[in-house]
Amino acid sequence: MKRVAGITRPMLAVMPLLWVQVSQELPEFVETEVAGIRLSDQASAETLLGPSPVPDQEEFGFGYYRFTNTSGSELLTLVVHPGGHRLEIGEFHVGAPPDEHSFPVFPGAETFSTGKGIRLGMLQSELVGILGEPHRKKGSQLAYHLEGESAFLRRYNMPSYRATYVFEGEFLKEFSFGFDYP
Repeated sequence: MKRVAGITRPMLAVMPLLWVQVSQELPEFVETEVAGIRLSDQASAETLLGPSPVPDQEEFGFGYYRFTNTSGSELLTLVVHPGGHRLEIGEFHVGAPPDEHSFPVFPGAETFSTGKGIRLGMLQSELVGILGEPHRKKGSQLAYHLEGESAFLRRYNMPSYRATYVFEGEFLKEFSFGFDYP
């Protein structure tokens, strides 16, 4: 039986079904993907990034992969937690790239949008219409948080999930979401 990244073909056939089951158990505000890469899903990352990308930075055990969109106006940072597989993304960050750095271009990404259509430049009212009212609002930030008993957290054996959306005026300037490192 052929193995792909340690996974057999029958396992690959079942994985989308497991993802559907988990996604049906998600609270409204939980985001799980950016640009086709799903949270803690090595197969989706490998499909888009190839089998052996090298993190552009490693610090305190965390690995960071950074990419710009095709115009260079947005930066996607994929974070791998210590102890995770090199393509097991635990957090996503999307914002403007720093002026003094250049990063590889993410294949075919004109903008970095989430699975629910969250993208930079959208209105705060649009975001709240998609995700619901935030758990906390502080200045220009909206925050969502999940912890405790949750099928979603149990599935990934993680203690909590958080999402933060930062606005400039009414427009989304940056966002991040993922698991809190235990």
